[in-house]
Amino acid sequence: EKKYLVFLTHHIVVDGMSLEIILNRLIELYNGKAINMMNGIQFKDYSEWLFTQNNQSKENIGDINVKTKVLGNIQANGTIKNESFQLSQKEYAQLKEISSYNKVTTFSATLTLLSIVLKKIYQQNSICLGTVFSGRNNEQLEDAIGMFIKTLPLNLHINENANFGSLAKLNQDSIIALEEQMNLPFTGNL
Repeated sequence: EKKYLVFLTHHIVVDGMSLEIILNRLIELYNGKAINMMNGIQFKDYSEWLFTQNNQSKENIGDINVKTKVLGNIQANGTIKNESFQLSQKEYAQLKEISSYNKVTTFSATLTLLSIVLKKIYQQNSICLGTVFSGRNNEQLEDAIGMFIKTLPLNLHINENANFGSLAKLNQDSIIALEEQMNLPFTGNL
């Protein structure tokens, strides 16, 4: 007799890392291994802590007016085109080589290329992109189940006189700094 297990969840409840944790625990249980289901912090504890942190930070920051500038003065009439592409294995190998040569991650190199292209298109020296982080910057959260991901604003400043390597290193430093400060309220990341 066949038995089936159907597992259904919504992305607002668990992130990708949580799905991996859940599936690994199910496999361990299926294989007869005893596991501790309540090890570490639960998402409820994390969300209460984060709420408290944000309220304390708001009291210290006070009122801040944030202005958002989207694509400068460009008017988008009608349909905005959407294009996508995929790197070939050869192109990806070249990107990895460029990244390695400049001692940055492939993500930082790709982000730098994107910022250069956006600077050329929109004629702006400062580009702000939403960047996704795992939100698990504390080892107590590594095995926790929940929705921890955070999309944070990453400000990239493009100096036309700088070479690619120095821009990539600046962008990588900005990413690292943003990740270290990801638990600050939104206004603290601007």
